[in-house]
Amino acid sequence: MYGERKINMAYNSYFPATYQPNYYAVNPYQVQYPAPAPQQAQPVQQVQPQPQNQSSILWVRNNQEAAMYPVAPNAAVALWDSGAPVIYLKQADASGKPSMKTYDLVERPERPAESVSAQEGGSIAYATKDELAALAGVVRDVDGVIASLKEEVSTLKAKATVKKAARKDEDDG
Repeated sequence: MYGERKINMAYNSYFPATYQPNYYAVNPYQVQYPAPAPQQAQPVQQVQPQPQNQSSILWVRNNQEAAMYPVAPNAAVALWDSGAPVIYLKQADASGKPSMKTYDLVERPERPAESVSAQEGGSIAYATKDELAALAGVVRDVDGVIASLKEEVSTLKAKATVKKAARKDEDDG
C-alpha cells in the first residue's frame, strides 16, 4: 500500500523493525578522558585539633543579654554575668516558652568540719534533777494562772449574758 513498513509485532511496537533508538549521542565507553597529571608528593600536614573549651560556662554582659539568649525547648542554660557576681538560669519548657531565674553568687567562708553540737554554741550542757524540778514547779504555777484566768473569763461571760437578758426584758416590757 502506501509505502509499507514492517512492524515488529513481537514487541507490539509502532516503530518499524529496523528502528534502533540512539540512547547516547556518543558511546560513553569510547570517550577518551585526559590522563591525570602526575602529582608531586606533598608533605602530609596533620591538622592540630584546637583545644576544646572544656568549661561549659557561657558569659553574658548583663540581664538583657541573658534574657535574649536562645534556649532550645526542654533545655536549660546557666549564663554567668561577666560584670557582676550573678548567674542566670534560663530554661525553656516543651513548647519553647523561656523562663529565667537569677542567682547571686556569694562566697561561703571556709570552716573546718565541725559537729552539729559544736556549731550550735559549744559543748552540750545537761540539766540537773534539781533544775528540772524547779522548771516543773514554774510550769505548774503557769498552769494554775491559766486555769484561774479561764474561770474569770467564764464568770464575766455569764454576768454579761445576765445583763444582756435584763436589758432585753426592759426593752420588751
